[in-house]
Amino acid sequence: MDNLNRVLGTIKLVDPDLPIPELIVSAYDVDPDKRLEKFLPGSGYTYAADFWQNFTGDRLGSVATDLQGRFEIEYDDAAFRARGEQTRPALALVVTAPEVAGVEPCPLVLHVTCTIRQNAARLETFIIRLSRELLESAGIPIPDLSPSQTKDPDVILKEISVADEDQAKISAGIQAIAGQRVQRKRELRAAFEEKVKSHRAQRRIEKTAKTVRGRKR
Repeated sequence: MDNLNRVLGTIKLVDPDLPIPELIVSAYDVDPDKRLEKFLPGSGYTYAADFWQNFTGDRLGSVATDLQGRFEIEYDDAAFRARGEQTRPALALVVTAPEVAGVEPCPLVLHVTCTIRQNAARLETFIIRLSRELLESAGIPIPDLSPSQTKDPDVILKEISVADEDQAKISAGIQAIAGQRVQRKRELRAAFEEKVKSHRAQRRIEKTAKTVRGRKR
């Protein structure tokens, strides 16, 4: 669609380089002359309840970051043209902590984009890094350091595919070995039966010869 706009991005820990899931990212079309630095963490608007009372703009949408810290917001042109003849939005992002029922005060505002992206394009991309101290102050668990949590899904799928191939080879090898064992048992049985048959034939020959010698006497 020609009137569709997308905001893509990733939120990660500063150090180590790990994705941060389950953060709320909100996109806004704001006044191009708005000064965002007064809304940054530490400026006085620490909690979301205070922040939203003073932060103005047209809300374009919000999403939660996934397990890889990624987010994607889509919005239509009509979302930012509500204020008149504006041709492109002045884009700003706000990152907040998740809500926890029964916990006061409201979730912390973790980040506000440092600058407004005026005349934002139909595709805008953000990479945001948050400090360990900021996450801890908001009560957000530090991302798991285990490899299973940090690998890209494509890498995990590839490893699963390789493991399946290895398992198939092992199964085929086991079947081949089992077949060889069965064949070996058949050969041993055939050899044994042939030996028994030969032994019985030799006994019959000896018995016949003994009978003939007895008659000649």
